[in-house]
Amino acid sequence: MKLENLPPLPGRTRLWASMSTITVVIGVTLGTFSWVTSGCTLVGVGCAIYAYNSYTNAEAKRKVELLIPAAAALILIAMVYTLPHVN
Repeated sequence: MKLENLPPLPGRTRLWASMSTITVVIGVTLGTFSWVTSGCTLVGVGCAIYAYNSYTNAEAKRKVELLIPAAAALILIAMVYTLPHVN
């Protein structure tokens, strides 16, 4: 049996969903307290985790459902480090 055909474990998906939520909340909190670079990085990582978790749990898997949210998260992380006046 292929690994892709196995159903996702309920505890594992709940763990990833909790991790992504906690990461985004910590990122927003850090951004509120003027740590914008760290905050935006954590928000981007949390969004990428959420996109991957949603993709693995979807019944009809299309790559666009993973690529667009993951690209948005990567663009957010890249934007943080390329903007010159982010403090």
